[in-house]
Amino acid sequence: MNSSHKTIRINEANVIYRTNHFIEQTMLKYKYLGEDDVFSHLRYETLNSQNYTEFTLSDIFELLKGKNGFICQYDKTKKFDTIWSSIFDIRNKVIYRCEGNPKQKKFITDKRLKFSF
Repeated sequence: MNSSHKTIRINEANVIYRTNHFIEQTMLKYKYLGEDDVFSHLRYETLNSQNYTEFTLSDIFELLKGKNGFICQYDKTKKFDTIWSSIFDIRNKVIYRCEGNPKQKKFITDKRLKFSF
């Protein structure tokens, strides 16, 4: 999504994930044509290659820590890192937030949002 348009695709395992580039046909006109210096495409490939039908909540934490491919393992010499990550467990009405790189910081339960269903 951007400020002009949004397209949301939910996969067969009812999982939504996103990185910093557009892949949907309707969004390609908004595509950034510069260098992918945040490895958005590599992160998308990691997310897209998972078998989410077998995932547990613990597996999702491990995925964001980089255990199953590149997510947040940036080269520290580039002075670039992950600011935050979040997991929305809609079925159980729980949000987990990590302020910083999940490989180095812990996820906490975020109680600021109240579910209305």
